[in-house]
Amino acid sequence: MKPIWLVTIKSDKILSDANKDLIVEFIDHEAHKAIGDNGFILHDVLEYKKFSEVIIEGTMKSVINLLCVLKDNLAHKLSYKLLQKI
Repeated sequence: MKPIWLVTIKSDKILSDANKDLIVEFIDHEAHKAIGDNGFILHDVLEYKKFSEVIIEGTMKSVINLLCVLKDNLAHKLSYKLLQKI
């Protein structure tokens, strides 16, 4: 088992359903294609009006890789924190 992380994607405006779906698509696609140390297990995506929270299991390298993909494709604020260390 690897560490559990919370990645937050925050918008200044209310996220539309289409925008929320796009966020989930990017994360799901990356979860399927990332391998090795960049790979992670997607546990859940929690959607709110102005932000989404993603719970993943993976290495710090996988979190950084996911943040880079999101930063390259979305104009939202990104943050992360460790929820459970192994």
